[in-house]
Amino acid sequence: SYRRPETSWDNVTRPVLMLSGEGDAHQQFPHGRKVAFDHLPEANGSHYRFWFNDVAFGHGQYAEDPCDAAGRRKCDVFLQTWGSLILSYLDGYLLKNQRALDYLNNGYATRVTPPFFTIDMLRK
Repeated sequence: SYRRPETSWDNVTRPVLMLSGEGDAHQQFPHGRKVAFDHLPEANGSHYRFWFNDVAFGHGQYAEDPCDAAGRRKCDVFLQTWGSLILSYLDGYLLKNQRALDYLNNGYATRVTPPFFTIDMLRK
């Protein structure tokens, strides 16, 4: 049941991509966004969480201009990284593109963003 957070994720076996971070509070504690991933079952590495360690990027970044708060260069790195993760996930799992899966699986995005911000990656 979705009303029981400790068990509601048990049957999720399809690949999952979660992108969130320090700025993703939206009137709640941002680390609460980690709970869903924590409750997902093991899935042979097809469940991903990329956590952006920066408060400048929040819940509505894709609906607003994130560069207002972050600065143009930092914002460009964020948007390029965010987009590369989403497209790699879709290409990898929908189109069966092995290069896209390799991009996700090797954590490349976590190594290209410093010094602007860092990203933590978890897989299940």
